[in-house]
Parts: sequence; structure tokens; C-alpha cells
Amino acid sequence: MALVSPKIMLKRAQEHKYAIGAFSVINYETLKAVIDAAEHCKSPVICQISEKTISKYISFDYFAPMAVAVAKKAKVNVVLQLDNGSSVEVIKKAIDYGFTSVMFDGSSFDLETNTKKTKEIVDYAHKHNVTVEGELGIVSRVDETSFEAKKTPFANPEEAKKFAADTKVDMLAIAFGAYHGIYDDVPELNFNILKETENLTKCPLVMHGASGISYQNLSKAIKFGISKINVETDLLISYKESIETFFTHNPNIFDMRQVNLVAIEEMTSKVVDYLKNFRSINKN
Repeated sequence: MALVSPKIMLKRAQEHKYAIGAFSVINYETLKAVIDAAEHCKSPVICQISEKTISKYISFDYFAPMAVAVAKKAKVNVVLQLDNGSSVEVIKKAIDYGFTSVMFDGSSFDLETNTKKTKEIVDYAHKHNVTVEGELGIVSRVDETSFEAKKTPFANPEEAKKFAADTKVDMLAIAFGAYHGIYDDVPELNFNILKETENLTKCPLVMHGASGISYQNLSKAIKFGISKINVETDLLISYKESIETFFTHNPNIFDMRQVNLVAIEEMTSKVVDYLKNFRSINKN
């Protein structure tokens, strides 16, 4: 298969009520685990590299060429997406490197500013045949200063309709109760927001913050319009726990190649579980 645009795969997912798994990758090990799982399941997949990762952990100049090379050799359709982009410079750099999708997170701005900035990104990206994900509402993190900060504001379906029409985004992440990180309580998901937004926009919808959400609720989210589901925290927890378990049983081994092979296997299993529950098996 190949490195592809997500446009067709998302439309198919939207039409047939399954979701494309979008997994955050931070190094070769996480990238290989996601691709291995997708090939095992014959599932299309999205590998996401966040702006945070390339600004605080690994240089884009090193990681991007490797990710592109791996994606092009995959046996399934793979999308490379810049996730949670806020810098126009970084977004353009991702496009130059061959990424097939970018996400601009303007949700912290007012609607007018978010619309204007997102449209500028869309206009540039579409000239290069790259898709764009926008965001409405704030998908907060668990380390916010208050309970209210984690829960509000939700996306407004009427605003989503206008935003989608004005910006021409290819997919839309909307806040409906999920948030990034490890949940310290059971999130209250507002599925009515999903249903109404899909009806008004006809745009593939994206769920951020899926780690820790029950598979039952993920299935319900897909039913009501979610076509792309982002996973990061669960993948990294699997990575961490596999390494801890390895050294518990093998305290004298120092060859990190052995450790990483075990970690890849465990992360692959985790991704396979998600892909099965997203119902994207054999959808490549």
C-alpha cells in the first residue's frame, strides 16, 4: 500500500460507521507497533506526530524522514498527520516533508479568530493536496487547574456548521466531554453534540482523548458520528509497563534492543485491541 491522504478512508468510515484509529507516535518503537498492528488487522491507520513531540523531544528533521519512509513501505494505507499544531511554520514544514494531513488547534481562540486562522491553514494545505483537521470546543488536559476547566466548553453544533462551511476543513475535532491524559473520574460524554454536529456539517468528526474511555462508549461515539479516534496515553502506558515488567524479570539485561522488541510487541497488541473495537478490521 502507501502513504495516503485520509480523505477517502474517513468518508468510508463515516458512511459505514466504523472509525479510523489515529495513534500518537514518538519514536521508531511506537511507529513500528502501530504499523505492525495495522498490517495484522488489515486496517487503514493514521500515525500522528504532535507538535509537542517535535518541539520538546525529537527533531522533526530526524523523525519525519523516518516516518515517511516507514509509512511508504507499509502493507496498508497509512496517513501521517501533524497533531495539535499551533505553529504555521511547523505545519508548513510537515507538509514539505510529505505529511498527508495536518491538524490546526485554534480552539483556544474565539470563533472568529479560530475560523480565520484555520481557513488560512486549509487554503495553504489544500494547494498541496494535504487534508486539515480543525477543532471546536476545548479538549482539555487532566492537569488543568479545576474540574470546570476539564469539562467546558463543549462544542456548539450550530457554530460547528458555520466553522466547517467557512473553513472547508476535511475533518473536525469537537469537544463533547473527553479530555487528554489519564481520567481521574468517569467523563460525561454528550453524544447529542455528536449527532447534531454530524447532521449539520456532514463532516467526519474526530474524538480526542480516547484513552480510558470504555469500548462501549467508543462504539457509541462511532454510532453518532465519530470517524477518527485519537489514542496516545494508552499506547504510552503500554510502553512504560512493558519495560517495567521486562526489567522486573530481567534485572541484569542491559541490551535495550531486547527491551524494545518486547515493548513493540506489547504496544502492537494494545493497538490491535483498539482497531478491533473501532471496527476497522479488513477495511484497508
